[in-house]
Amino acid sequence: MGSIKEVLDIIARDSIDKTTQHIAQEIIKEYYNGNFMSQQELSKKAYTSMSTITKFAQKIGFTGYRELLFSLKYENEQYAGQIIGYKDSDEDLETHILNQTKFYRNILLQNAPFIDAFAKHLAKTKKLVIFSSYQTHRNADLLVQLLSPLDIEIRYSNIRANDVLIGKKDFENWTILTLISGQDNAFMVEILKLGIPNSIKKNNLFLVSSKSQMEKVPIFKEYMITPSTKMTGTYHSRSILLDMIATLILREYKSLSK
Repeated sequence: MGSIKEVLDIIARDSIDKTTQHIAQEIIKEYYNGNFMSQQELSKKAYTSMSTITKFAQKIGFTGYRELLFSLKYENEQYAGQIIGYKDSDEDLETHILNQTKFYRNILLQNAPFIDAFAKHLAKTKKLVIFSSYQTHRNADLLVQLLSPLDIEIRYSNIRANDVLIGKKDFENWTILTLISGQDNAFMVEILKLGIPNSIKKNNLFLVSSKSQMEKVPIFKEYMITPSTKMTGTYHSRSILLDMIATLILREYKSLSK
């Protein structure tokens, strides 16, 4: 099973059973407000019985709502802990600059083969499609802005309905970039799974993901793992890293096109 929140998101969006869908919607709505309702509170909000809520929890793999609630709270605490991230208050500014510069330099050097392979593939196809998680939309937008003035056909949308249309296209002669971060990516992963043949993913798909989420897209040509450390524990730190990758892709592509 994926993250509990992802499972609830899918049910809240796609469930045919209206009662089941409404229960999931109420849990998710309060989740974003930082509120984890008791079974009695949820029963009132969802206009259903407590026994129905117990059955709902059992359908998604828990013994009951109490276990579901505990697990959802724990998952949220783990995710929040990653977002809080790196605390550098004990470092003076010069030391912090040196440490951060060295850290990013090492990551970029480690992933130079990925950047080179991606740029070479793109120079050959001159066609790029981007699938991006919600958290990496800004990075995908930047890459589109950097590459749009060049002779590259680009398909990208941060609107989910359009993602489905993108996923139905034949990408045999395209370079596919997939950015996975955060929890809200179940819909995109499903498109990649059902909409693009494995043979095309194996030859054309370049994956950027944390190690913990790589299993969601197990078939690819090349991959880059975004490190999970205190230094990259915040959204902003990871975003800076991906922006650096985007500028290096542009540089490498231009050098190959001379």
